[in-house]
Amino acid sequence: MEGYNSRLQGWVLPRPINPHAHFRCPQTQREMFDLVVPETAKIYRWATAMPNLQKHRIKTPAQAFEYRRLIQECGKPHNPRFDVTVPFYIEADLDPLVVEDGFHLNAWVAGKLYPKNGTTNSAEGVDFRNISGLWPLFSRMQRLGALLLVHGEVVTFEDGRLVPDRDRETLAISVVQEILEAFPRLKVVFEHISSKATVEAVIRWQDHGYAVEATIAPQYLLWNSTVLFQGGMNPINFSIPILKDEEDRLAILDFMLNGRGMLGTDTAPHDITRKSQHIGCPGGVFNEPVGLFVYFHMFRRYGGEGWFNRFREFACYRAAKFYGLPSASPTDRVLITDGETVIPELYTNGTTRVVPMFAGMVVPYGFKAL
Repeated sequence: MEGYNSRLQGWVLPRPINPHAHFRCPQTQREMFDLVVPETAKIYRWATAMPNLQKHRIKTPAQAFEYRRLIQECGKPHNPRFDVTVPFYIEADLDPLVVEDGFHLNAWVAGKLYPKNGTTNSAEGVDFRNISGLWPLFSRMQRLGALLLVHGEVVTFEDGRLVPDRDRETLAISVVQEILEAFPRLKVVFEHISSKATVEAVIRWQDHGYAVEATIAPQYLLWNSTVLFQGGMNPINFSIPILKDEEDRLAILDFMLNGRGMLGTDTAPHDITRKSQHIGCPGGVFNEPVGLFVYFHMFRRYGGEGWFNRFREFACYRAAKFYGLPSASPTDRVLITDGETVIPELYTNGTTRVVPMFAGMVVPYGFKAL
């Protein structure tokens, strides 16, 4: 039975789903890959593995199958039911016929759209000023029922000037609007929303009947931009899109608590040497060890009556419905308990060292599979 179980002294729910995780490249970052995949596999029924892998980015069905195999091989010892879906990487010259072949072969169900040079490892992404060049691809995806996963940030103005970080997501709203108007049946996920303006846009699109969803990463529920500068600069808390104001955080929290959005941790590990470099520090927070606890806590503390049912829908079912992929089986359940989990200062594997979200802190919850 789902809900609070007095015998087990915790909350029973189906194994959750995480449709936004970064596992890094097994060919070039094997130590990192072997370190972080198990942290997702321990918790989730399935995950969407982002394909921002530079020269090994996912462009063919064979690459998608091989990446999925490597993830499963690494994750299944920690959760025998763990599965993964791998999106293809959208580039300006991507052949729609290759996308259709991969869809029919079950190599992928979605494509990931990155703004060119907008985030880590996205140099091969698309210039959003030329988004209409992707119309043939989007037309094919709409017909197939494939999902478009959008990292929603505009990097450059029409005249080539760089857009300030805090404005990039807001400007991307008009790009997504243009896509939806051209392809009203295309299923679109606006990833890791970080602003009040985007919350309002997603609500407007949903209310107008567009097939739009949004993932919410834990850090945007807890933090505003002040955490980047408390006691000095804190690059370990730097993620992309950049953290914004308190009104943005509260809007995202209200959006989630009112039954919108879906879990998507955007867990994005980087070695401590990269997160500490004085120029070119990459954005990304390794939040997988604590992300589910953050969602649970926010629903429990602020969700009011019926909070558990809304949390369960958010964490376990909404992504499965939108993707058209399985949710947990009736025998695959997990337990969240009141207790203490000590978060390591560092996660290490060989020479790789990653600082997690809440490093060295005690989180007042526990987790185990049933």
